[in-house]
Amino acid sequence: SGTNNFVGTAGLIFDNNQTSVRVDHQFSQNDTVYGRIAFQNNTRLNKGVLPFTTKNLVGNGKVFNSSWTHVFSPSLINEFRLGYVRGVYGESVDEIDASQFGIQNTILPSLPTLNITGNVPAAYGGFGASVLQTVQNTYQIANNMSYVRGNHSFKFGFKGDHNRFKNGELGNGSNGVLTFSGLYTKASSAAQVSSNRDNSIADYLLGLAQSSALATPSIANLKNTPWALYFQDDWKITRRITLNLGLRYEYHQPFREQLLGGARFDPADGGRLIVANPAVAQRSNTPLVVCCTDPQVVEPDKMDFGPRIGIAIQPFK
Repeated sequence: SGTNNFVGTAGLIFDNNQTSVRVDHQFSQNDTVYGRIAFQNNTRLNKGVLPFTTKNLVGNGKVFNSSWTHVFSPSLINEFRLGYVRGVYGESVDEIDASQFGIQNTILPSLPTLNITGNVPAAYGGFGASVLQTVQNTYQIANNMSYVRGNHSFKFGFKGDHNRFKNGELGNGSNGVLTFSGLYTKASSAAQVSSNRDNSIADYLLGLAQSSALATPSIANLKNTPWALYFQDDWKITRRITLNLGLRYEYHQPFREQLLGGARFDPADGGRLIVANPAVAQRSNTPLVVCCTDPQVVEPDKMDFGPRIGIAIQPFK
């Protein structure tokens, strides 16, 4: 008779879906509104012969942007913009509730990694290696105004973003690792019982693991709010000479850890680690780890000015 081998299909499944809707409407002679929303759901499923042993690629996003243009007068026009971006990018695993098999407290929603040692080693369980993922939420607001007076054409406005990112390592053992080595059972035959014949399969069937481990995911919860202001003047000095003057100021706020994460190294006095969370310094109970650094760690640049000057000359008629 033949051997009983498990047979299954394996390969890649690509599932890409994009949808967008745009609306343009003129409410009156002086008011025009534009809006657009787009959805993207892209997935690459990596199907292994054994289920729950592989990871997938995901790229899911939503983008919304809109504008309202209002004409106050022939010489004064204002444009107001709003936007939002939501994205979930990176990797995922095929999810399963491990509690139905009596396994509790797995952080990654998958089976734990099962390592069975011995003469016939085997490894099965959920995907336990690196699983990287980023979740983004960005809120945008902007306003631009144009004003013409005499030989001057003025433009001024502002732009602000609020970014929130949750990213990091979700895998690397956060679904748990169980190792069965035959420590608690011994193999026997009709002739003898030997203490040298470990039976790791028996340990596995009894649920007696030699060791178990569970890693905590390393997640960063970051946020920042960069913004900018600008002013510009196109001054038509003569019919043939136009002078362009402008000034822009930008504030790139450094990313800040929302949950008091982050640390920096201070090389003074032999070196020490300065953390943002006072509880971390207290639990470490060592003078080499002290509190407290700013959660944003990096000092912001508050002198980011961008002057602009240009001249356009028409030398010939």
